[in-house]
Amino acid sequence: MDDVMLGDMWAYAPDRLHLDNLRLAFCTWKHGYNINMLYSQCDDVSPMFLLVKTTSDTSGRVFGAYITEPLTKRHSTRGYFGSGESFVFSLDPHSQKFDWVGTEKMRVRALALAKGEFVSDDGDDINKAHSFFTQANNDMIMIGGGDSGHAILINSDLSEGSTNKNATYTNPPFVEQVQFHIADVEVWCLASDVGTIMQHAGEHTPVYNHGS
Repeated sequence: MDDVMLGDMWAYAPDRLHLDNLRLAFCTWKHGYNINMLYSQCDDVSPMFLLVKTTSDTSGRVFGAYITEPLTKRHSTRGYFGSGESFVFSLDPHSQKFDWVGTEKMRVRALALAKGEFVSDDGDDINKAHSFFTQANNDMIMIGGGDSGHAILINSDLSEGSTNKNATYTNPPFVEQVQFHIADVEVWCLASDVGTIMQHAGEHTPVYNHGS
């Protein structure tokens, strides 16, 4: 992923994070195509950006997700974890962010309450499918969910995946074919969080300095 894409991605991050920089915690071209290796490099850090680049036969698209809780949460829950601060995004062929569907609902409700307007809870509540943020296990990583599928799903050997419109983020599929082959997977974390892990591993990893 080039600096333009990383800059677009970093611009989507919550403002409070912008005092830090990003460090590459995992990449398939260095660590291999294995979900357990991804976990070993990234388990204890949060938040993180998960990036996927598809192969040329599936349009060579780049997209990803902002994950707000550490992947170790998969050990304490078999379901989804995360928060409404999560989002998914596209970087290539164009840059676009898709917030959690509840963000707009909560914004509209807060404005109405601030104006003293009556707000009904009927039919406009945030249901379970709206909160399918992240699920991870030894077989796959899933972002978003609902009856129609996942925003992003990648398999255990990080070679294939799928993308669909979903209840959590309502993004369109990131590739036209829905199913895709993976060229690269990267995970970027806050430099302050990842530095200790990388130093312990004796690795030198790329850093994205948004101020440079």
